Amino acid sequence: MKFRGTVRTLAGLACATSLLAGLTGAVASAAPAAAAFEPKLSYFKCPPKSLPAGVQCARLTVPLDWQNPNDGRTTTIDVRVMRSKEGKGGLTFNPGGPGGSGIEAFPAIYSLLPDDVASTFDFVGWDPRGVGGSGPKITGPAQPFVGLVLAPGESGGAEVAGTKPGSPAAKAGLVNGDIITKVSDRAISNVADVLAEVRESVPGDSLVVEFRRGGASREVTIIVGSQEASCQYTDPLPPSTGPVDWREFWQKVADENRAANAACLAANPDSAPYVGTWQVIRDLNALRVALGYSAWNYWGMSYGTRIGYAYARTFPSKLRALIMDGSMPAGETMYGLGTSFPSNMWISTQLFPALAAPETARKITVIEDYLDATVVALPDGTELNRWDWASQFRTLLTAQSQYPTARALVNNLYGGITAKTSGARAKQLAVVAAIAEVVRSVIEGSAKLAPVEVLVNCSDVHDRPTVPELAAASEPIARNFGTTSPFFMSNSASCFGLDPKDLSPAVSSASGMTNLKTPPLFVLSTGDAATPWVWGRSLANTFVGSRTITYNSTQHVAYLFASSDCVNAPVTEYLLTLTLVPRNLECAYSPDKPAPQR
Repeated sequence: MKFRGTVRTLAGLACATSLLAGLTGAVASAAPAAAAFEPKLSYFKCPPKSLPAGVQCARLTVPLDWQNPNDGRTTTIDVRVMRSKEGKGGLTFNPGGPGGSGIEAFPAIYSLLPDDVASTFDFVGWDPRGVGGSGPKITGPAQPFVGLVLAPGESGGAEVAGTKPGSPAAKAGLVNGDIITKVSDRAISNVADVLAEVRESVPGDSLVVEFRRGGASREVTIIVGSQEASCQYTDPLPPSTGPVDWREFWQKVADENRAANAACLAANPDSAPYVGTWQVIRDLNALRVALGYSAWNYWGMSYGTRIGYAYARTFPSKLRALIMDGSMPAGETMYGLGTSFPSNMWISTQLFPALAAPETARKITVIEDYLDATVVALPDGTELNRWDWASQFRTLLTAQSQYPTARALVNNLYGGITAKTSGARAKQLAVVAAIAEVVRSVIEGSAKLAPVEVLVNCSDVHDRPTVPELAAASEPIARNFGTTSPFFMSNSASCFGLDPKDLSPAVSSASGMTNLKTPPLFVLSTGDAATPWVWGRSLANTFVGSRTITYNSTQHVAYLFASSDCVNAPVTEYLLTLTLVPRNLECAYSPDKPAPQR
């Protein structure tokens, strides 16, 4: 789930987020019951160097729409299976998002599994709908494409550094070393000028390109082609410094999201309505049937806990063990999701110094006050404003393996803004710039998941907060938890322009109890920087007999990702023997040490 630019990727720097909540033992879904459909699992040769060695690759054919399973429309789910020595059923997982790829995370997660777990259960990974190799695909409107690789010209213009084979530029005859000086009526002084002209075109347009080759001026015409692209979402920011008019900001967000969502829905009429979690849990059950397991052992991480909750409600007898790690709340709404999160960021910020960096407590306050009034120029030519700081710092706090980096960010940024000499300032801000570059790349990578993330979240939760409601909530949040806090309400504004009737059925947020044969085990963190402790506690309260393990950290998703035997041992025991901790357990913070890998 999106909280201003962070996404849960298990192999990457940060661990991000998810959504939703609880009900009764048997099943009572508001959506129409799905008719019988026989799943088909087809194995294929895995790509070269697939890991782990011996993994099996398959595709599961399922109905495009489980509400109408026999209408002839189907899609496929990408699957990986690592068989175990004992073959005592299947263990599967979801790494979060929405939009996180179980296939990409598969090797890393498998490498962390305790030997007893890996030898007992087949390990199964899969990509949910719209993710990775699974259909239906979510794509944006076709984008203009010419196939040029450009570099700055030594004496102005833009130099052709390459053309993609078969591209419009290659067909027009442009070659390496050509210096583009004019495109249509635009004089070209740099690469950006060419890119701007291409962006403003549409597929089929003719671009007259003037260029120099060997000292002679020449001219060709490029017929603009098209290429598949993802749905395009912008990420508007409030002012870099000074007071924020939150109503004005949320109105801008609403306008831009409404346009982006409308375009994405229009570009995907046969995909967008069918990617919600209501559909996903039926794929998961079909996969269980196809693999011949009587019940799943399921590990939900972040958004994966919403899948776990919905599966438990709908197929309660088909779960042997249920681990809910970094959980979302019961009875969630889009309004509540956004407005309840900012206080959690404040808690994470207070807990981090107490656990791992006591000298940073006062420095964080100084930094935030400074950035409210000033934008920091970094030595690499980039800038750091208060919104950059807030999103990057939170990203680092989601994984305690990044605590040393978070500590370095705070100490060097504080040192830079309080330095007495320009040399000292430059030295410390150079460290900040290096950290910011890495974290920024992680945050920017999360933008690729935005289309699936938005469509899944807005399918699963059907309330639609208004601009006045968001503005009214922002003022007290900013007063209580700092100027940047309302910035983390963005999920509440993501569904503008998406009518629930055009999407998958919602995941019910009814408040009854779910009664499983073996109650679930919840793993929570006191200062989880992505899914607040209280969210998981509220979801645990909807399962009869559930137990919680609370780890004192800002870590998001703790089982096997935190170096805590207090957390890891009882979860592993639960998986192997279905033995729950006798009472809710609290575990002290354990500094990171190298994780054992298989």
